[in-house]
Amino acid sequence: MKKFLIIASIFFLAQFSCESEDADSCIEMRSQEWQEEAFKPDFTIEFPDDYEGVGMTGFEGPIFFKNRIDSSVLLSYYYCSPLYCEAFGDTLSNIEIESFEFIDQDGSVFLLDQKIEFCRNSETEAFLFHNSTDWTRGIYFMNPDEAWQEALRLEFDNKEINEVVKILGTISDNP
Repeated sequence: MKKFLIIASIFFLAQFSCESEDADSCIEMRSQEWQEEAFKPDFTIEFPDDYEGVGMTGFEGPIFFKNRIDSSVLLSYYYCSPLYCEAFGDTLSNIEIESFEFIDQDGSVFLLDQKIEFCRNSETEAFLFHNSTDWTRGIYFMNPDEAWQEALRLEFDNKEINEVVKILGTISDNP
């Protein structure tokens, strides 16, 4: 009987431990009480005071640009055709992947082999795929219409990863 209780206890603790790790692997999205501004037509984002740039703008559809004053973080999107700009870019067909290759506009190839999941109320809202070089590149995907779509491109000094994650965690749909 003692063996059974010990084995059952170990099984319970192991299961609880795994559930805790899974819960911890997702960044909970929440306000940082920074300056809020429009991010997409139906979404907002917050930034600390040391960021500049026009944010969301555009006449023929939305584009976005913000950077940290010391240029250690750059965030932008512009998904434009010759006639119009869309709020979201390419669709990611398989969100279960852990990495993928990204080809920049100048033809450079980057392996985005790090993945951060963002959640709200335990539901996955977004993913950031990035590399882990000193000057990091990343792509942030959101699920606005039941399809995981590219929402933002990032470049940043890897030392700023915590701030970048906090900023991305503030993205929220407009009430």
